[in-house]
Amino acid sequence: MQPFTEFKLNLDTFITDLNALIESNHKTIESLLAIPDKTYANFVRPFDLMEEEMELLFTPLSHINAVKNSQESQKVYADALPILTDYSTFVGQNLDIYEAFKTIKHNEYETLDTEERRILDLNILHFELAGAHLDETSKKRLAEINLRKSTLTNNFSQNLLDATNAYEKIITDPADVAGIPESDLENAIFEEEGVSKYRFTLPGV
Repeated sequence: MQPFTEFKLNLDTFITDLNALIESNHKTIESLLAIPDKTYANFVRPFDLMEEEMELLFTPLSHINAVKNSQESQKVYADALPILTDYSTFVGQNLDIYEAFKTIKHNEYETLDTEERRILDLNILHFELAGAHLDETSKKRLAEINLRKSTLTNNFSQNLLDATNAYEKIITDPADVAGIPESDLENAIFEEEGVSKYRFTLPGV
């Protein structure tokens, strides 16, 4: 048995997979909300497992896009962001789910262990921060802000990463590289017009 989930990412099918998972999650949410007597076992646990599946799908893309991105991964990430933000807003602002969590806390809190109580508390806090208790006008405005924020955050991260990837420092005077390990100098040295020069880039490039 592997201690960690397999790292999987297929950029060609990612958007299709994301939309399919979201469609499945909507059906799961409908089924969970239809349960007449909601408990931690039959509501909270399945809900958390559903959200975990979303994390397992999105995390590899987010990781690759942050540390070893390409034009393809950037495009897929940018295309996925509004889809995921819209889904997260739907879940986070869902008053029925929020009320179900509060009811379960009221009914079962004293019988739950420390970890289960923590999960309940964090979920309720998440719904409140997402605006589940707000009026519809405020919810709509908050959704617009969240989408704009996610877009700006992604744009900033990509601009920073592009600038990091593009940066290089060329040194021509051997005295300026004195003291640098030979292995690093071997990787940096190149010839240009008969002159030995050293090219240094930022970490991660």
